[in-house]
Amino acid sequence: MKVYKETFRIWKALGYSIDGLKAAIKGEAAFQTELLGFIILMPLIIWLPIEMIRKLFVIESMVLILVVELINVAIESTVNYISQEWHPLAKKIKDVASASVFICLINSLGMWIWALSGL
Repeated sequence: MKVYKETFRIWKALGYSIDGLKAAIKGEAAFQTELLGFIILMPLIIWLPIEMIRKLFVIESMVLILVVELINVAIESTVNYISQEWHPLAKKIKDVASASVFICLINSLGMWIWALSGL
C-alpha cells in the first residue's frame, strides 16, 4: 500500500511539473526565447567536433538558464500575487531574480567561448 501511495504522489508531482512547464511556455516571453535558443543551439553543440566534456559544460549551462528562468518566473508571479502595487522591496526581489538569469546567460556565453576555443 505504501508503494502505491508513493507512486501516486510521484505521478501527481510529475503532472504539476508538466503544468508548470506548459504555463511558462505559454505565458512567459523570456522563457519562450530561452527555450527556442536551447532548441536551436543543442543540435549545434552536439554536432560540433569538440571534446565531450566541453559539450557537456555547454549543455549544462544552457539547462541552467532554463531552470533559473523558471525560478525567476515563480518568484515574480509570487510577488505579483501578493500585491500589484509598486514597492521598493518588490522591485528589489524581482531585479535580483532577474539578475540570476542574467548571470546564467553570461556563464553560458563563457562556456560557449571556451568550448569553441577547442576547435
